[in-house]
Amino acid sequence: MCRENLGVVGLKFSLEISKCGKIDFGGTVMAIHNQHGFEAEALACSYLENLGYLLLHKNFSCREGEIDLVMEHNEILVFVEVRSLKRITSVHPLEALSRAKLSRIVKAANFYLMKYPTDKNVRFDLVLVLGVASNLKHYQNILEV
Repeated sequence: MCRENLGVVGLKFSLEISKCGKIDFGGTVMAIHNQHGFEAEALACSYLENLGYLLLHKNFSCREGEIDLVMEHNEILVFVEVRSLKRITSVHPLEALSRAKLSRIVKAANFYLMKYPTDKNVRFDLVLVLGVASNLKHYQNILEV
């Protein structure tokens, strides 16, 4: 069974969620990596929307895995993985994703396509949010499926 999450289940906090998922945590203390993840996804979503992408689902998850952003751009369905790196490194972008993580993304995408059938072409993108200045790097078509 899959669900689309817009927040953290079981935590008490006030939310202000824009179309892109900008979140006001209302002073509630969260784990730093969770807050970093929400901020990175909101930045990536805003960035892509400014490029003309349309947000369809955020944090689509199922038993097989999770997809951070499901978007549409130029009649293409785009599954976007967002990664936040604290330091800018010379690491190849795909090294930010393990083989197991890539497998879970593909399995979740297959489940998504069963739940929401489409005739559109499909693409997998990666958005890296780098460093404290929140520099974004967008890599299109990271997987050949």
